[in-house]
Amino acid sequence: MTFNTFLDQQWDTYTPEEHALWRLLALRQYEILQGRAVQVFIDGIDFLGISPTGIPKFTELNEKLTERTG
Repeated sequence: MTFNTFLDQQWDTYTPEEHALWRLLALRQYEILQGRAVQVFIDGIDFLGISPTGIPKFTELNEKLTERTG
């Protein structure tokens, strides 16, 4: 299945406050994941480069997923 239509995330419009909220929630979730999530899930997060530093860019995630899965 191929998806040719992508929704523009408009990543540049996120405010510093929205990135700060992402940081807060992501850090909280990362702490909870340790010892609860299977390693392959955590490896996937690492591979995609999802981190608490800021809201991920969907275009970058899509490129990495396409590279890995075709």
